[in-house]
Amino acid sequence: PNLRPVYSQQERVTAILLALLMEGEPRKIHTFTRSLGISETTVGTDLNFCESWLTENGIALIRKPGVGVYVDANEWQRRQALVRLYYDHTGGGRGQKNEICAYSEKLPKLPNVQRLFDPEKAEQIDRMLDEIGALKGLIQNDRSRRALVVHLYMILLRVCQGAGIEEETDRPAQNDPTLKLADALIGGLAKRFSIRIPNGERDYLAMLLSTTKGLGGVSSEEA
Repeated sequence: PNLRPVYSQQERVTAILLALLMEGEPRKIHTFTRSLGISETTVGTDLNFCESWLTENGIALIRKPGVGVYVDANEWQRRQALVRLYYDHTGGGRGQKNEICAYSEKLPKLPNVQRLFDPEKAEQIDRMLDEIGALKGLIQNDRSRRALVVHLYMILLRVCQGAGIEEETDRPAQNDPTLKLADALIGGLAKRFSIRIPNGERDYLAMLLSTTKGLGGVSSEEA
């Protein structure tokens, strides 16, 4: 018999969150009932958990009858939430390839869900960091390195999904030393994966680099 897979609530909630955060268009409830093999009532319960998690991360979940479900968030908020999910479920670190693969294989096959968990690309970005001369001596510890890999991975993911930042509204000052570092990192990413990365991503990354909270220790003070 062709048995449908059964997913835990955590797996379903994670899959729904990823689908909502990665897509700009509203999702109909029936798309989740079909893909997850659950009732509308169960989807409603899962969405309540999603709403709680999103609220904690400063994002509103919108439910409109006849329209669907979507999140009210800008690109910056979406990325920060996706990074949080990445850490919540994979640790986002080096040396965890098998664990990441094992977890991603268990997630429901919703559009885009498994694309968040690609250890091969993360490893390529990690190796790329060793080739960026401007980074020498700036990464304080493994935690900082992991954070940088995750944020660069998120830039790659969103650019490939057509959600690249063409122009960042909050720009660092032109003499900000993080701009040079961001230039080198974005250039390395574009070359490594043979893609065009919009100019706004440089400013976005520079803003992240200038905050210790954003990248766990790589800041303008070190740059």
